[in-house]
Amino acid sequence: MKSIFTTILLLATFGAQANIILSQSFSGGNVSEGDPTGHRFTGNYTAANLGDDVLGVAVHLNVTGGYVGDYYSYLVAPNGTIVTLLNQPGTDIYGSPASGFNNLILSSGSYGNIQDQNGTAGAALTGTYNAQGNLTDFGTVSTPGGAANGTWSLFFADLGSGGGTPDVTSWSLDITVVPEPVTVALAIFAGVALVWTSRRWLRKTA
Repeated sequence: MKSIFTTILLLATFGAQANIILSQSFSGGNVSEGDPTGHRFTGNYTAANLGDDVLGVAVHLNVTGGYVGDYYSYLVAPNGTIVTLLNQPGTDIYGSPASGFNNLILSSGSYGNIQDQNGTAGAALTGTYNAQGNLTDFGTVSTPGGAANGTWSLFFADLGSGGGTPDVTSWSLDITVVPEPVTVALAIFAGVALVWTSRRWLRKTA
């Protein structure tokens, strides 16, 4: 049995590192209308394990009030990397006439760009879109970014007058990481040990 545990531990350490997505939500607040100084909301991301690096990021936004075409936002990682999320979205002359976001997801992939979305006047914009900037700047499988855990900052501003005061009701991060090899190994080792112990107990009670 000892040799089996040793083999599993080695396999887990060197070959069983599956990427996982870890989510964490943060609170926001009101943003002054027509004020480019905006507001910076911070969130202490703690969902990952120590040493887990960023392989990908998706951002969820819930916002009420104001015109989407006036919104400007960027995200700052713990290592200082900055990616623009929004820059007055919409193709109309005054930008998008939509009002707010209902679980709007900004990601990187085969999605339309948020900058090209107009939505419906007065209604919240929802769906999944590519951010205005490139979220892969935070890290990819081939080029991992810095540590996932730490202080992430969301800057949000309303650059135009009219439409009311935006309220960032909540924002969250889906961060893709690869677990530390030891973490994966211990998890598998514990599972096998539990099965082995259960089998021994069943033999004794049979």
